[in-house]
Formats: sequence, structure tokens, C-alpha cells
Amino acid sequence: MKRIAIFAHYSTDNKIDDYVIFYLKELKKVAESIIFVSDTNIEEEELDKIKEYTIKSIAKKHGEYDFGSYKIGYLYALNNKLLSEYEELIFANDSCYAPLFPFTDMFNEMSNKKLDFWGASQNGWRNKYSNIPPHIQSFFIVFKRNVFLSDYFEKFISSIKKEESKYKLILKYEIGLTTFLEGHKLSWDVYSKISKENESAFLLKYKKIILEEHFPFLKRSIVLLRQQEINYPIMLKKFINKNTKYNYQLIKKDKIKNSNKFNIFNFFTFIRKRILKFHSSENRIYILGKWYYLK
Repeated sequence: MKRIAIFAHYSTDNKIDDYVIFYLKELKKVAESIIFVSDTNIEEEELDKIKEYTIKSIAKKHGEYDFGSYKIGYLYALNNKLLSEYEELIFANDSCYAPLFPFTDMFNEMSNKKLDFWGASQNGWRNKYSNIPPHIQSFFIVFKRNVFLSDYFEKFISSIKKEESKYKLILKYEIGLTTFLEGHKLSWDVYSKISKENESAFLLKYKKIILEEHFPFLKRSIVLLRQQEINYPIMLKKFINKNTKYNYQLIKKDKIKNSNKFNIFNFFTFIRKRILKFHSSENRIYILGKWYYLK
């Protein structure tokens, strides 16, 4: 199964961190070609760190977040007539430490399913508290040829542009992509069954999906914002070293580098936002982990 991957990257200091280099090295084992696109201005000397894993690096500030990078990489592959050489297209980004387990485990399982596109995990629920359609999380999505070579897929990706807020970007492109492809009668699924049964499982139940499903991703926000457990970093270090094959030093190095950005004031601000948020323009309120739409 020949695959090409578009890898979306962002950095505040114009650097490519070690956890990203490792991610690309392991991704190369399941994707013959990787196009690296950064929403950052990176010097050629820094890009040399990943030269052996990529066929093309595009590093220029564009302000359209990960989906903007996906667009740039996809259009580069399309315009250079690369896509027809591959059977699958991967969209992946640097928001996770990965892989905690070999990517081949996930690909072997998902390749046995007859799907048009699939992802690592899903989010979104339709019930009395939420009206967000179930959708694939955008940090890792795989598309088959009939999808990424279609005119409608090209049109959707080409339409990506800078949005006013990250929420609107998620609504329009992350949620929108799954909904759009469903509208074309395409089938999809995700690797994590637990994520289909629990909202935001990739964050709120990350230990469970890692232990029970060998989920190969750990979101960086869990580490950098101490999102779910106050006993970090001791317990997380022990958990990673005991239950995964991932080098915890890559996490530690990223944590130390970013520690000055998450001081005690920012931490309590973040905790407050986890308890209560209100978006008047979107007519919704967030209380203790759930969004409620106001009538």
C-alpha cells in the first residue's frame, strides 16, 4: 500500500523539535513520501534535520493553522502530479507525541476494513447537551484514492482559508470535512472504539485508550497544560515508560522548552476556562466539560 503524507507543523521559535523528527522517522515506515508544511518561517539549515524523511519541505508563515498546511501540501502534490502514484493520502500534524506504538499496528487493523477514509479517533456528540456531529479528529486522517483524487475533495481542500477563530476553523474544516465526505456517500471509521463511546476520549480517557487499544498518540496539551491530572509529571512518566515504547525524554524535552509559557497564572486561567466559558456569538455555554446550546 503506497502512501503519501502531508505533515502540518507549527513552531513559536522557528525550530523543528526532536519529538517531531521522531514522528517523521516513524511515519516514514508507513508512508513512502512525506511533504512537510510548516506555518512557520524556518531556515534551510533547520530543515536539513528532516531531509532524509521528506520529499519536500515548505516552511512559510501562512496563518491558516493545520488545515492551511494540509491545503498547501495537497496542492503541491496535486500540481506536481504526485497523487496518482499513491493509494492512500495521510493528513497528520505535530499536536501529538507519536507513535507510542508502531504505526503498522494501526494501519494493519484499519486496512482490513472497507472504508473510503478513516482516522485515529473521533469526537462530537448529538444529544440533549450537544449538537456537534461525530467527526474524525484532524490530527490524523487517511484517505483512499477515490477520495483524494476526486474533484469534490480538491474543491473542499482548495477552499480552506484563514478563519476568525480556531473554533470556527474546527467547525468549518475539521467537523466540516467528515460531514462533507459523508454527503458524498463515503464510508468512514476510526481506530479507537473508545473514542466512539466517550466524548473527547483522546484527552479525557487517554490512559484507557493507550492501555486497552494501544492508541499511538498522546496529545501535547495533556502534558504542556497538565490538563487531566494534577500529579503530572511523575505519574505520566511512569505510565509512558511502563506501558508504551515511546522515549519519554522527547516529552520531557518539549515540556522543559515550553514550561515558561505556562506559568501559574496561565494555569489557573486554563482551569477556570475548563469550568466555565461562554460564547454569546455562538449561543453556547461550556460548564464542567460539556457544551450546552442556548435556545
